Amino acid sequence: MKVLSNCHTHTQFCDAHNTMEEMVEAALAQGFVSLGFTPHCRVNFGGLAGMTEEGERAYLREFRRLRQKYAGRVRLYCGVEKDLYSATDCGEYTYRIGAVHLLPSAAGMTQVEGKPPVVEQMIREEFGGDTQALARAYFRSLGAMALATRPEILGHFDVFMKRLRGRVDTEAAGYRKAAFDALEAILSAGCLLEVNTGGMVRAAQPCPYPELWTLKRWREMGGRVILGSDCHQAPMIAGYFEEAEDYVRAAGFAECWRLNPGEGPLFEPVRLG
Repeated sequence: MKVLSNCHTHTQFCDAHNTMEEMVEAALAQGFVSLGFTPHCRVNFGGLAGMTEEGERAYLREFRRLRQKYAGRVRLYCGVEKDLYSATDCGEYTYRIGAVHLLPSAAGMTQVEGKPPVVEQMIREEFGGDTQALARAYFRSLGAMALATRPEILGHFDVFMKRLRGRVDTEAAGYRKAAFDALEAILSAGCLLEVNTGGMVRAAQPCPYPELWTLKRWREMGGRVILGSDCHQAPMIAGYFEEAEDYVRAAGFAECWRLNPGEGPLFEPVRLG
């Protein structure tokens, strides 16, 4: 494993199982040189497990403590995962992972990768049973979010595959146009595209998000990639990262970006060899 960094880490302050310090210790055990925390922003609807206002304050206090305690051993970053519909002001965070988890529904908002019965209800009631229509709506929201908020990283590009793999025709012209339009918006916004292994760890997905053909198009466009494990359990802080590095190479990339372990720019490139 060459990257030795994770930009996408959840802890007890949102929906994960471990404390921030346990995540740091797990990262050190893997030889990490940098680690970014990205709890979910506050969301006022849709069932997402975001931070509370009190939790945000506690997260920032704990981050400052850990940054001081582990200085010289691993570079820690104070990030946040901001959904399109998040309520949080992100001014205090070093970087943002932009994400779309929710789409409008009769219930108000529904998670596109939520519990299967809820997702199925949304497909029936909002999209007339058409999974392709859901995918196109998701990509439109993703592109709009990237242009409106310009996050440093665009997270889990096609996360709806967690529930819809094998049920959407990814070779259909309409699907590919929607995906490529979203990529164009993400590129225009200046985002790094996350290669996210969270679905492999927690949902037995066969590959990271996004699909390999998407990643190949992103390379052809001149886009840059960064690895994220979307970690919710400390032992998986680098879950499937070796496979992800091979995946990135298979898409034609010679390098991957990571959070800078030293001074200078926020991100630095790592040659994959």
